[in-house]
Amino acid sequence: MKQILTSLNCINQMKKLFSITLLLSLLFIISCSGSPQQDELMHGTKGIDLNVQYIKPGQSFVHGEFLDLYLEVMNKGMYDDPKGFITITGHNTNAISFKETKKEIPTLLGKKTYLPEGDSFIIKFDEIQPLNVPYGSSHTSNLLISSCYEYKTMAIVSVCVPSRDDFRSGTSICKQSVHSMSSQGAPVAVTYIEPSMGAEELQYVVHVSNVGDGVVIKQDNLDNCPSQISPNDVDEIEIEMQVSALGVVTCTNDNKIRLLDGKGATICKVKKNKESGSYMTQMEIILSYGYSSSITEKIKIVDPFYTGKDEY
Repeated sequence: MKQILTSLNCINQMKKLFSITLLLSLLFIISCSGSPQQDELMHGTKGIDLNVQYIKPGQSFVHGEFLDLYLEVMNKGMYDDPKGFITITGHNTNAISFKETKKEIPTLLGKKTYLPEGDSFIIKFDEIQPLNVPYGSSHTSNLLISSCYEYKTMAIVSVCVPSRDDFRSGTSICKQSVHSMSSQGAPVAVTYIEPSMGAEELQYVVHVSNVGDGVVIKQDNLDNCPSQISPNDVDEIEIEMQVSALGVVTCTNDNKIRLLDGKGATICKVKKNKESGSYMTQMEIILSYGYSSSITEKIKIVDPFYTGKDEY
């Protein structure tokens, strides 16, 4: 009996050991496969994306029906929980009578290894009355559906911090070089960085671009989006920058970048440490901005009982 119990205990211990080994193996595989996926997620030019969905197929409706407009709101970028709203404009309110034409963007996570397409949520724009043809036998409305939201871009780059002596003698263990980049999983991107060195400070020229399909808006003026935005309210980005071991980097124009034709640049400087050696470290750049993009939907409403006389 004791031998049987001893054998059972051994079997149970072997099962536990096997389970632990299997779990550790799975965790190792997941951790090894996660890094390249994270790098892939850092690419892309989208932020908030919109997709219209209808219960009724097609875009032609009959007088007296409801539009039943469902809108899928997707966070296609890396930034979590962007704050903002969705608006609908461009339609005749006598034809389409929405209960409300502005809704807050729901809480949406950005792209993750376990959520590679980003988070999404479906919202409905209810109507207070059925569709109507104000006059004639048919009516067409062009719905302009716009997203207006705050977003951030993060770029992390390995940079060389050479000492002055190593720089002069050409014996530095690393060399300063231009860093070319394309996108960081957001509609605004750091495109390249040009480093240089002075007697007591490092200098970086940081270039950024609007790589998305929308408009960059000053964060303070986002409430006026989309129809009350003036030329002075657009194309401004705030930049925060830090070099590991050196601290916060200050940039020209109070850390603001003005875009021209979708592109802009700023000069950023940071004081060097007193140490004599050269080394590699990381630079972190965060761009903050408002953003707006739009889609249009052409809605046709037909009155099959039109008699040829309009009622006013």
